[in-house]
Amino acid sequence: AAKVNGEAVTLRTELRSGDVVEVLTAPGARPNPAWLSTVRTGRARSKIRHYLKNMEAEESRAMGEKMLAQALRAEGMPLPSSDPEDEVAAGLWQQIARFAGNRGRGELLVDIGLGRKIAVIVAKRLAQMMADPLAWPSDGPRVVLLDVAGADELALPFGMPVVVVGLCTDALGSSEAHHAQCDMVLGHDEVALVDDVVDTVGRNPVAASALVALLRTGSGALGSGALDAGLLAESATYAALQSGEEFQRWRSTHLRRPVADGPGGAGEPVLARRDGEVLHLTLHRPERRNALDVTMRDALAELLGLARVDATIRSIVLDGAGPAFCSGGDLDEFGTAADPSRAHLVRLERNLGALFDSVSDRMTVHLHGAAIGSGIELAAFAHRVLATPDVQIALPEVSMGLIPGAGGTVSVARRIGRHRLCRLALTGERIGLRNALEWGLVDGELGTPSHESGRDAAQR
Repeated sequence: AAKVNGEAVTLRTELRSGDVVEVLTAPGARPNPAWLSTVRTGRARSKIRHYLKNMEAEESRAMGEKMLAQALRAEGMPLPSSDPEDEVAAGLWQQIARFAGNRGRGELLVDIGLGRKIAVIVAKRLAQMMADPLAWPSDGPRVVLLDVAGADELALPFGMPVVVVGLCTDALGSSEAHHAQCDMVLGHDEVALVDDVVDTVGRNPVAASALVALLRTGSGALGSGALDAGLLAESATYAALQSGEEFQRWRSTHLRRPVADGPGGAGEPVLARRDGEVLHLTLHRPERRNALDVTMRDALAELLGLARVDATIRSIVLDGAGPAFCSGGDLDEFGTAADPSRAHLVRLERNLGALFDSVSDRMTVHLHGAAIGSGIELAAFAHRVLATPDVQIALPEVSMGLIPGAGGTVSVARRIGRHRLCRLALTGERIGLRNALEWGLVDGELGTPSHESGRDAAQR
């Protein structure tokens, strides 16, 4: 009801210029969306919309505070004080807001109340900070969590130095458009991996940021030109990180060790055998679990270069001697190049990724045991990848302050997409045959390996 010029009238009464209107409401009543259908002026609509927006924010903030308090109780912690005079609590709210990608406490609570942020994840991180506030980094957000089931548009520049982790809290999933905003996406039953991501990124934020920035460009996705651009960008990024503090810190804690000749002796690092139209290649450093060093790289480059121009070779089969296909780059060679920029040019000149790609339609790779780092990066270029049940696949380079440097940001991304590549690189996770098949990193299963020695391989 309403009064016009002091007299009670219905809300549909037509008004004249100069009328004095008083809207009568029940005690405690507040504007609601239905009011928008009764007002006539734009100014009135604007005021009602502003009020409704503030009311929604207040309700969401209250709901978010309740949800966070409940989640904190499960962690055995109380909700920090909201008193701005409490410097410790104010500092905690500032840090947890940065962690979640918000500007402050109020915005964070609103996002929790609206379902944009996950109360359980925020509570777990906040509880850790309350237990040891001094251990939490204070230089801004490194990991941003995004609930992709109800996310708004999130436009991040490709070089933004944060890792965006999408969480599918709804078992039904979310749209591909929302996934595109993220560097990696975890399912509703994989939320526990967030801790691993935060730990990896916290230890090596530069390497992690460099990886996601590189993958956001989509370099090397399709075509030879894109391949060259992708491999060039990867190598340049790798070279820059080799000069960085994070890799130097890792290098200083891993002493180089001389290794005596194994059962295979100090012979050829790659064994080659021609069987009609089939070229068999075997990685042959079993005493090093076939770790890729300069000698193996050069031998592969020479053999694949010959195969590329020999049309009589219709098929190439690559496997490894000993208990592992390839344990990755030889750690005792990491960082030995005096000039990373010159090493970058050498990698471009003898780029195994480009050579593998040039014969990929004829290549089948047999994986067994460890296929780590460059082991899986190079194998992923092949048209067909088969693996035994004991295969273990991982991309550990970010934990060393580097990124995959043997073509993996191109080859692995092509097979499983950048989200799962980031998951492997930023969680430290090792996946077995089941996941590798499901993701498309491996195409089929081989029988159990014989783990033959280097000498046996040499005598084949």
